[in-house]
Amino acid sequence: MAREPGNFYTVAGAQAVWDQLQTLDGGRVVVLLSRIPFKCPAAPYEAAMLIDGFLRKRHRRDQVDVEIWAAEPLPMGVAGPAVSGPWYKPSQSATSVFERHWW
Repeated sequence: MAREPGNFYTVAGAQAVWDQLQTLDGGRVVVLLSRIPFKCPAAPYEAAMLIDGFLRKRHRRDQVDVEIWAAEPLPMGVAGPAVSGPWYKPSQSATSVFERHWW
């Protein structure tokens, strides 16, 4: 995947993420929730599941780690910790993405 952060909250951004996924053969995809609240609370989790499904369909899931880094302690808190898994990284912070700073 390109060494650029993506944003799937716009049509153009979602298309750019899709385009980058087409050439992803290995590495890590991080869906980052940088702060709360954020638009459409289910969207980042849905995006991670769609990315996971896409990679499985292309037989590349074993070569790519998919993680969610979140500013919230649990995904969809009302569902409880049972919906969390090792892919979920609560209370994380990121200072850069691929050596490129966001600030």
